[in-house]
Amino acid sequence: MSTIKGYVIRNDIRLFLLFNREWQGRLLDKFMLLLTRLFDTPMVFACALSAYVFGSITGQTYGYKLLLLLCTSELITHTIKIIVNRSRPFVSISEAMFDFVPPKDIYSFPSGHTCAAFSYAMILILVIPVLKPVWLFIAALVGISRIYLGYHYPTDVIIGAFIPIVMKSVFMSYGML
Repeated sequence: MSTIKGYVIRNDIRLFLLFNREWQGRLLDKFMLLLTRLFDTPMVFACALSAYVFGSITGQTYGYKLLLLLCTSELITHTIKIIVNRSRPFVSISEAMFDFVPPKDIYSFPSGHTCAAFSYAMILILVIPVLKPVWLFIAALVGISRIYLGYHYPTDVIIGAFIPIVMKSVFMSYGML
C-alpha cells in the first residue's frame, strides 16, 4: 500500500510542477486568476442565493438545487480538509510558484474552488443539458487554475470535483434534485 501511496504522491508533485512551473505566461496568469476568482465559494453561493431569492420560479428551483448541492458538497469538502490536514503545495514544495497572499485556510485537500465549480456545473447540466461538455470544461479549467496558481495538488482537484458529482447522484436517486 505504501508503494501505491508513494507513486501517487510523486506523480501528484510531478503534475503540480508541470501545471505550476512549466505553463507560466502573463496572459495565462491573468486568465487563471480571473477564472479562480469567479468561482470563489462565496461568489457561487451568492449567485445561488440570488437565483433562489430573486429568480423566477425556474430560477428559484435551480437556485435551491445549487444551494443544496453546494452547501452539502462544501461541508463534506471542509470536513475532509480538517481531517486530512494536508499542507498546500506552495508551503510544501520549494519550487512552487505563487504570486498571492497565502490564504487563511492552510489546508489543501480537497479543493473547495473545484468543488464549487463542479457543484455549479452539475446544476447547469440539469438546466441546459446540451451544454454539458461546456459546463464540465469550465469546471475543469477552474480546477486547473487552482493547480496553476499554486493552491492545490492535482489529487486535491480530482477529489474536489468528485464530491459534488457523487452528491448530485445521491440527491437525484432520492428525488431531491
